[in-house]
Amino acid sequence: MELSQDQIALLQAIQLLQNELNDHLPSTVDVGQRLLAIYKERGGPYFWAAQAPWHGTNPMARELEDAGLIKVHSGVAQYVEPGTPTPTPDRYFLSLTDQGDQAITDQMN
Repeated sequence: MELSQDQIALLQAIQLLQNELNDHLPSTVDVGQRLLAIYKERGGPYFWAAQAPWHGTNPMARELEDAGLIKVHSGVAQYVEPGTPTPTPDRYFLSLTDQGDQAITDQMN
């Protein structure tokens, strides 16, 4: 799969946050903010939409998940009283697969 600059930036944002957070998964909120910082560092025009639960990471996150480069984690379920509607997720959590790590390494070479 040939990755776009934006897809590579998303993989890098996840990788950087995974390294910073040690054994914790970065949320789409954190990844979206880091991705925006990467775009600003690159310069030039950019568009940003940060709606929950994807916070600017979708559709790229879905594409990369379908390609086996990242995993999307829905988080821990919340207990709700019987008969109460289940709340809408406000974020997901993202992690790189081994293939995702390899894709970043390949891009750097």
